[in-house]
Amino acid sequence: MNVNALVIQLESWAREELAAQRAMALLLERQEQAVSSNDTDALLQITAEIRAHLGSSTERDRRRRELIGRAARAFGVTANTLTLGSIAQRADAQGVGVEGLRSIRAMLRDESARVLRLGRRIAAVARYHQAFLNEVLCLLAPEQGETDQPVLLDARG
Repeated sequence: MNVNALVIQLESWAREELAAQRAMALLLERQEQAVSSNDTDALLQITAEIRAHLGSSTERDRRRRELIGRAARAFGVTANTLTLGSIAQRADAQGVGVEGLRSIRAMLRDESARVLRLGRRIAAVARYHQAFLNEVLCLLAPEQGETDQPVLLDARG
C-alpha cells in the first residue's frame, strides 16, 4: 500500500467530513433559533433537513472505515488503534508529507467540537422548555401534583 496515496485519500475524506460538519453546524444554529423562538414550523422543517443530512453520512462513514482499515494494514496495526493524528505521525515517520492532513485534522476537530457545543445548547434549551411546560401544566392541574409523568388535561370541560 502506498502510504502517500493513502494520506491523500484521507485528506480528501477529511475535507468532505469537514464540509459536512460545517453544514451540520449551520443546521444546528438554525434549529437553535427555531427552538428559542418557539417557531414550530421552522423547527419541523429544520429537523427534516437535519435527518436528511445525517442520512448522507453513511457513505462517508463507510469510506472512513475503509481508509482506516487500509491504514491499519499498511502500518501493521489494528484499525481501532488509529486516529488521523496517529496516521499522520506514522506516515511522517516514513517521510510522507502530512502537513495537509494535520491541518485538516485540526480544523475537523474544532468544527466537531462546535457541533457538539451547539447540540448541547439545543438540548439545554429543549430541557428548559420541557420544564417550563411541566410547571405550566402543574399550575393548570395542581391535583396531579408534580411528576415526571405526562399530565393529561380534560379539554372538554
